[in-house]
Amino acid sequence: GGSARVAWETARALAVRGHSVRLVAGLGAPADPRTEGGFTARWFPYPARGGFFPTRTLRLAVDLRGAVHDVLAGARPAAVIAHQPLTAWLARRLRELHGVPLVYVFHSPWHREYELNVGLGLPGTDGALGPFTRVRVRAGSRLRRVLEGSVVRGAARVLTLSEFMAREAAAAHGIDPARTER
Repeated sequence: GGSARVAWETARALAVRGHSVRLVAGLGAPADPRTEGGFTARWFPYPARGGFFPTRTLRLAVDLRGAVHDVLAGARPAAVIAHQPLTAWLARRLRELHGVPLVYVFHSPWHREYELNVGLGLPGTDGALGPFTRVRVRAGSRLRRVLEGSVVRGAARVLTLSEFMAREAAAAHGIDPARTER
């Protein structure tokens, strides 16, 4: 997707500038680690949508921890650049990354993307969702907003790719737009 491409290109550009870069990213299918463009990439299985969110998140946490542990091999990074709110939130809890500054790239409001993906808030769709589904979707949206807000407010820096997304980050998470960098 778009954020994965931005992460890849950012890693490559930083490596070209002489930084030691290790990319850890989730993929839907298994892939071997590889070194390319001056940096090492290590993938972990990213669970597909659907299923029970807490179970998927626990599996993601275990796989993410293993990938970070493998790619760091005892090294301590100067910073973590994160592009996805759930993995950023989980990464902040890893012992290996405790105290490492987080730079968060805000691509879009996670909760709003979720709402649009399930049809909440689109004209003529709210009535199509049953009452239980609406409650579940609203709870899922709220959880995503809280998790992403925690990441955004806890980041040493918040990067956006446009002025529009800087305003979206500010509106969704109550941060000063001047705190973001484009």
